[in-house]
Amino acid sequence: EMERMHEELNLAASIQREFTSAPFPRTPGVEFGLLYRPMNFVSGDIYNVHALDDHRAAFMVADVVGHGVPAALLTMVLANSLAGIERAAATRGELSPAAVLSQLNARLCEMASGSGRFATAVYGVIDSRAGTVTFAGAGHPPPALLHDGRMRSLETNGPLLGVFEDGEFDEVTVTLADGDSLFVYTDGLDQAFARTETGWSKELPTFRIEQMFAALRRCDGDPLESMMNEVSSQLDAQIG
Repeated sequence: EMERMHEELNLAASIQREFTSAPFPRTPGVEFGLLYRPMNFVSGDIYNVHALDDHRAAFMVADVVGHGVPAALLTMVLANSLAGIERAAATRGELSPAAVLSQLNARLCEMASGSGRFATAVYGVIDSRAGTVTFAGAGHPPPALLHDGRMRSLETNGPLLGVFEDGEFDEVTVTLADGDSLFVYTDGLDQAFARTETGWSKELPTFRIEQMFAALRRCDGDPLESMMNEVSSQLDAQIG
């Protein structure tokens, strides 16, 4: 019985990886980096990055409450729903991050009504021609923008997905200069670190994440590779 369960979990993990293993889009002037480490076989966190056209790319990072298979199944609902919402938006010739989250919220409210299941998310569109990124958030840790050696959080207003049917989502648009970096993450990043004397904080970014961002500002050489290596090494130091 244990071997059978082990095989099923491995199969579930491989299916989830297939949903998230598509190569990054080749958007002119934009580089993408990723660090994705499920806590168990499957993850309650999911990401999606894909091209909309020759100069725009869409991205989503979402975090479903809980862990294990139940949370992973809901990430598949999110991924599948997102694809349908974007196809409908493409037909109409418009794609609004706030509208996308609003429709995802309606879908989760319908699917998870009364179950106590919900998710946080950030969805955005990068336009390399205009040099901008427009995004909306749903109760998710704020993305962080590294510009000219300084890091700042980009706050958005939006409720959790799957809780309030009439939830409203705001959009934020920022200009990206050459060399700028945008970090989108889940609270799993903070939870990977041991608690410190500063105590537990529900507000992100926490002290430990701020420390990580400070280290990223000092990265030399290839900025993207150096930054991803720095995040990876700091997480490796927490193992055990």
